[in-house]
Amino acid sequence: MNRLRKIEWWAVVLSLIWTCVCAGGDSPERVKEAVKSRLASFQNIIVVYKVSMTYTPPQKDVERLRQMNDARESTNTTVAILSGTDKRETAFSFLRGKARYENTFLERNYAGELGGFPELEIQAFPGQATETLQKDPSGQYRGVITERVLLPDATVEVGLGLRGVGQNSWMVDSLLSEMLVTGLDGKTALLEYVGPKGVKHRWSVDRELGCASTSYERILTKRNNKVNHVMNMEDFRKVDGLVLPYRMILLTLNTHGEEPPILEEQKIEVIEYKLNDPQNTEERYHIKWPQGAMVHDRILNTAYISDGSGLQLQGYINREILDPESTLINPVAGSPDKEFFIPKAQPSLEKGQPFILDLASAKLLGIPINSEFCSEKTHRHLMESGRGDLAWDGSLITVRKAKALTVSQESERPLRCRPGRWCNIDKLPDSIDLPYSVFVVTNEDIDYLITIRKIETNGIRIEYKKLSPNEAKLYFQTKKKKK
Repeated sequence: MNRLRKIEWWAVVLSLIWTCVCAGGDSPERVKEAVKSRLASFQNIIVVYKVSMTYTPPQKDVERLRQMNDARESTNTTVAILSGTDKRETAFSFLRGKARYENTFLERNYAGELGGFPELEIQAFPGQATETLQKDPSGQYRGVITERVLLPDATVEVGLGLRGVGQNSWMVDSLLSEMLVTGLDGKTALLEYVGPKGVKHRWSVDRELGCASTSYERILTKRNNKVNHVMNMEDFRKVDGLVLPYRMILLTLNTHGEEPPILEEQKIEVIEYKLNDPQNTEERYHIKWPQGAMVHDRILNTAYISDGSGLQLQGYINREILDPESTLINPVAGSPDKEFFIPKAQPSLEKGQPFILDLASAKLLGIPINSEFCSEKTHRHLMESGRGDLAWDGSLITVRKAKALTVSQESERPLRCRPGRWCNIDKLPDSIDLPYSVFVVTNEDIDYLITIRKIETNGIRIEYKKLSPNEAKLYFQTKKKKK
């Protein structure tokens, strides 16, 4: 404890020293060193804050989407657009390149069609993966582990200078050293660098505030230097010797010169900063799954129910699974079975006909003209539409980050998965005896049981149903709990 206090004391002293250096510095290198020192003070930080997000889509886009949906009625496809307000309270934790976001949703005016929105969401980024935990309106906890690290939309991190909008990595000394420093005549200085795809990130720092960031711009250099994000930091107060902002406003601007000029506004009110909190440890960046949480491990291509032990195993939670027979009492029924025919993908694609099943709406979807099926263009189209899960082309094909898993009842004849960048191909067992059941988890973490009834030359006939949390436990790959 004494050693920790000494470390904290020296962090304060260094920040004060560099405050003086920055205030009197008249060279780019001295400004960079001051900013480096400031960022070093953020390597163990927790920020608790409230966010109010307002979406204002252009009216012409709303009207165009309405016309598109009317035109697509015959192909059973729809497109949605965000509008309304999102209010939440967030705890952002950061520890030397590891991050954690804990969101408690207070208000949303744009609930989707898939059972509402989560009450709680936690995302942890331990470095080599992404762990997500959600609590849905029914009280059921759902967890996901993915290999891909995709940081969420940035908020307070931008104001602190830890990363820019759209960046999927953190500010490090090597990157800071490459930044261009200008505008040293007054009390402020500008630091900027150009990232991938010609995106320029520019911070304005106040040398009289210890090089605290007072504004930020994200500039599209390949689009005539149009600014599409602006952030202003206000209400600066001292916390353990550091000057920190307690109010931030992040704007997403309309770069097409049309109304409205502001597409999205985030108002951030900081409740508390915690620097060098002794409870902010490595363990914080692995989620301890609550007992009964349904966890989908997309790295190991398996699903399980947490026993709540929270023990670590190879960097993840101990995969000890409860015996479902000991926990199921009067399971709540899910949706009734639906019968459906999924046409074969390639012939349908050549004819311009829809062939991707959206499980939530029981409708077939097409893809953009002149697009290949398992391609980035098609993937982006499906992700933006929020629709599409399953296709057939001699094997099951899951799209839009959906996953097909072998159910426990079919463990003797498992699927053979060939994961791809834009879709996954799951080959059925050789000489298959029908019916054959598959557990499918959509991108929204909705569970479905798919039963293949008949394989035909031009497609497959299936029955499927949406599963309640208790029903889903019957089909997870389970094992007896050790005694």
